[in-house]
Amino acid sequence: MDNMKQLIKQFSALITLSVILTGCVSLPEPISLTDEEVSIAAKVGITEQQFRVIKTSQLYQLSPRQTDQYLRILHEQEPDLRKRIGRIAEKNIGQPYELYLLGEAPFEPYDSQPLFELSKSDCVVFVEHTYAMGLTDNWGDFFKTLQHIRYNNGEVGVVTRNHFTEYDWNRNNNWLVEDISAIAGENTIKTYEQTINKERFFAKQFGINVPQNNVKTVETYVPNEHIPAIAQYLQTGDFVNLVRSTGKGAWVGHVGIIKVEDNGKVNVIHSASPAVRKEGLLEMAESFLAETPERFAEGRTATVGFKVLRLHETANDNLKAKFDGNVPPIMMLNRKYEYLTKEQVKNKLALMREQAKKALLEKTLEESE
Repeated sequence: MDNMKQLIKQFSALITLSVILTGCVSLPEPISLTDEEVSIAAKVGITEQQFRVIKTSQLYQLSPRQTDQYLRILHEQEPDLRKRIGRIAEKNIGQPYELYLLGEAPFEPYDSQPLFELSKSDCVVFVEHTYAMGLTDNWGDFFKTLQHIRYNNGEVGVVTRNHFTEYDWNRNNNWLVEDISAIAGENTIKTYEQTINKERFFAKQFGINVPQNNVKTVETYVPNEHIPAIAQYLQTGDFVNLVRSTGKGAWVGHVGIIKVEDNGKVNVIHSASPAVRKEGLLEMAESFLAETPERFAEGRTATVGFKVLRLHETANDNLKAKFDGNVPPIMMLNRKYEYLTKEQVKNKLALMREQAKKALLEKTLEESE
């Protein structure tokens, strides 16, 4: 029986070879490189075949070593920051989506996820990696810049991480982006108030006690119906925050990057289940607008509009200026936080709810007097 299987296997191989030799099946042609690409491969120090692999692969399929090579190639090919951001975002289309990917391991024990992830992303990871890659031309600078985007002042730690989009990410990265939501005029925007309770967040999310005062902010956004008025002002590389609501209050629940096509169409490239994709901004806004009444009626969350932030083309210089001309290496400070048991977390959250109810009642009574 084994001899028969071996004969069948050899016979099949002979048939396959004869088909190829007679021209019935053609082998795929190798991907050709331009003279410029051959020159760049030599300058970067990789073979033409290595260049072909990078050229024909999506970014999430590359190893850290290949990613380093890709960044060197890209910066040789494209000097324009916005165009680099657009190309990087598109090269990650199809990257699998997974929520909560990054943490501070192995430098802190509170969130055991790693400091970078290439093979998959959530919306924030996708944006942070895209910007960090666009701003740098090698792996070391990419990794350092990534941590300056993820953490206030580049100080790696669960408490210094930019958790809240409006209050942390947008403000601490003002060297990178600037809110331009009102660019089309005051009649195209609305505002919402937000109370940031970080003590509650750290207790619930990580089971640690980090006493902090609540912070209130007022945020500006463009409702879905006014997106057509602002779309003409957007540029590739701009940052968009999708504002969500249940009808009471609002918050940023998703983010993406703008890509303006050669024909003027404004798209959003973003990471959402099942994978990174590109969608038309106007089409997204129209769809959100149509579904909002029904979602509110059912008590569900709806996307009610967008915050828009302009990418600074001088971001690298801005980051240097933030530190008086010399961006420091990533800092991993020793921090020790009190752990909370599940029962302690439960009691802490219950106490905070009671305090919030009491504060709301007192405010109501003051306003009625």
